[in-house]
Amino acid sequence: MSFNPDIQYRCTIIRGKSISRMDDYLPVYAETLNEICPIPSKDFDKTFDKNLSRFIKGDGKTIKNHRTENVDKLLGMYFEKDGIIYISERTKKFLEDNDQPAFFKSVCFKFQQPNGSQKIQTTTREKIENRINFKPYHFLLSLLKTAATRKIILTKNEVAYYVLNALQVLQGKISIDEVLTAIEADRVKGIENKVDTSRNYAWGYQHINKQFDLLELTNLIRKDGKSIWLNLRETSSIELFIRDLSRPLAIDFSKYDFDEKFIEKKIKVEWQQYFGRKSKLEHEMFFTSVHGLHFPLINKLELEYECSYRNRKSN
Repeated sequence: MSFNPDIQYRCTIIRGKSISRMDDYLPVYAETLNEICPIPSKDFDKTFDKNLSRFIKGDGKTIKNHRTENVDKLLGMYFEKDGIIYISERTKKFLEDNDQPAFFKSVCFKFQQPNGSQKIQTTTREKIENRINFKPYHFLLSLLKTAATRKIILTKNEVAYYVLNALQVLQGKISIDEVLTAIEADRVKGIENKVDTSRNYAWGYQHINKQFDLLELTNLIRKDGKSIWLNLRETSSIELFIRDLSRPLAIDFSKYDFDEKFIEKKIKVEWQQYFGRKSKLEHEMFFTSVHGLHFPLINKLELEYECSYRNRKSN
């Protein structure tokens, strides 16, 4: 198949609330869950919201959005089984070690498109109909690593257009090499493609920015106003993502009968139980060291210097 990045597709994720303040919110979410769980599912919403409102100010809708968008769908901090709400393994680990980057590494590692955190009968079903089959964070980290070996610094606009909004890539049909080849070819021609935001910037680009923000919380990347690159002090975790890229999606949503009675509830529960689990390998590989947290711009500056040197030499 010939790669045509101009075939664009808006592949959304859960928006999440105030991702930039996760340093403050995540411990509060975890402690609130720890106070009340396990708890019957019929009592969970009201009890959680009441307890959370002691720490986060806002009206009822704001508190509810923290629970539904962040705690449940985006972060997988709890799951339901036999009518009881339990803390997820991911949350338990965070309560033990307070390793926030490791927590978000787990979130990104388990995420896939399509997933069970969005509206089943509309969003998820539409993605299935469009044959979406993608691990966005795995692909992106692999792309950034290959780009680094070629002394290429990718812009966020390039990653957005050629990867996160490109239908063929989202369908799992295009390789890392094909994406980089297309980007380099367009650079030579002076073409700067961007995701269309003419309808509304938030509508057209928010889902991409959220993915950049979420991946930054893993400590695996660095970004500035224009570019995005790897944190090379996190090589072990990055390699785990890359090795997992070729494996099939953990949950094949095309197997479900969407006309089945109570199918939305069934899919939600199965997704929750999968999404919040942690494997032994994740537990060992996603540890965040003090060395890994130190993030000078040296990785990017080295790349910029080498790219500049290569260009001068070729001229």
